[in-house]
Amino acid sequence: MSLPSPPLVFEPHWQIQSTGIFRIYIALGLLLTRWLFLINLKPANIGRMNDSDHVRNIGMDIILSIITCGIFNIYLQYRQIAALNEMTQPHRYSFSMWLLLSIVTVGLYHLYHKYRMSEDIYRVKNGQAGSEPILHILIAAFGFVIVVDALQQVEINRYFGNDEI
Repeated sequence: MSLPSPPLVFEPHWQIQSTGIFRIYIALGLLLTRWLFLINLKPANIGRMNDSDHVRNIGMDIILSIITCGIFNIYLQYRQIAALNEMTQPHRYSFSMWLLLSIVTVGLYHLYHKYRMSEDIYRVKNGQAGSEPILHILIAAFGFVIVVDALQQVEINRYFGNDEI
């Protein structure tokens, strides 16, 4: 007496439902691409507001970070690290080290990194760091890292000569 063989094809329930979400993301991506084409933005200038490489459009950065589920935020970290290395002439930050330590420590190093970046931004701008770095780490600890990135980018924009938010 032989036992019946299991079915050869098995489709988990989550795969069937995820196709709808995937289609929504594709549609949003196509709409964003069409919108950017209509307003005639060149890909190299998306997110930039003037000639400085470090001045960015914060609203566009937030929208792209949300649409890409945070993947664009990794690129923003790269750009902010480059800006801070220019602000604090002895280069203190390394993108590859940040990425490696953030992965190894499951994001705990990222909180420390946000604190240190905020401290250096305010130290360069004002001569000393106030309570802003502590506020930034509390905001980031509650999961609003994109808000901290926006606050830091406002200060970076101001440092490089753009007072618009």
